[in-house]
Parts: sequence; C-alpha cells; structure tokens
Amino acid sequence: MIIWLSATFFLITSERVSATSSAESLTAINAAENDIIQCYTAAKNAEKAGANITDLLITLNEAGTLLSKAHLAHSEGDFDSAIEFANQCKTKLEGFVDSAEDKEKTASHAQYVDFMVNIVGSIVGTVLVILCSSTLWFFLKKRMEKTEMVT
Repeated sequence: MIIWLSATFFLITSERVSATSSAESLTAINAAENDIIQCYTAAKNAEKAGANITDLLITLNEAGTLLSKAHLAHSEGDFDSAIEFANQCKTKLEGFVDSAEDKEKTASHAQYVDFMVNIVGSIVGTVLVILCSSTLWFFLKKRMEKTEMVT
C-alpha cells in the first residue's frame, strides 16, 4: 500500500512538473519567436534602405536554427532543452535591432548623399558648361570681329 501511494504521489507530482515545464518552454519559445519577428522586420527595413544585411541574415538563420531545435525539444517532451534553446536564440539576437537600425540609418544617409551629389553635381556641371561655352563664344566672336576689321 505504501509503495502504491508513493508511486501515485510521484506520478501526480511529475505531471505537475511537466505541465509547468511545458508552459514555461512554450513561453520561452513564444518570446524567442517574437524576437525573431522583430529582428526580421528591422532587417527588412535596413534592406529597403539599401543596407548590406548579409551578417544580419546569418544571425537570423542561426537564431532560426536554435528556435527550430527548441520546437523539436518541446515536441519530444524535453522541456529543459526547449527552454535552453529558446534562451540561446534570444541571446543570439541581443543587439540585433540596434545593429539593423544603424545599418538602415547609414544606408539612408548614403542614399541622401548620392542623391545630392548627383543632383547638385549635375546642376553645377550644367552651369559650368553654359558659362564656359558662353565665355568661349564671347572671346571667339571678339576675335572674329577683330580679324574682320583688319582685313
């Protein structure tokens, strides 16, 4: 009877621990998924601005692999490993959004500078060509008038 009660108590206690661990691992996995979504959005915005996001994509892929491992561990009932993989995923993504935003700002600034150089450069070049052409025409006209007077 004591053995039966001990076994029943052990089974009830282990089910509660598993349920708690399952909920904890799902919470950790969901948090990691949310982080990946935020990081993906930041990387997408940086790419739209023209930034080179190769290193960001590598980090996202590594974090995605860890998240997949967390999902697999959770589905196999290894909740401690699922939590560990989810936490590793979150750790991998620390500072990611700031880095992506820095790349986005740098790319936006570079596009602005390129635009200004192209527009202002074109305007200045056009004005210089017109001024040089007008000046040359003026001097050639004067010279021609002098040669016509002499002959």
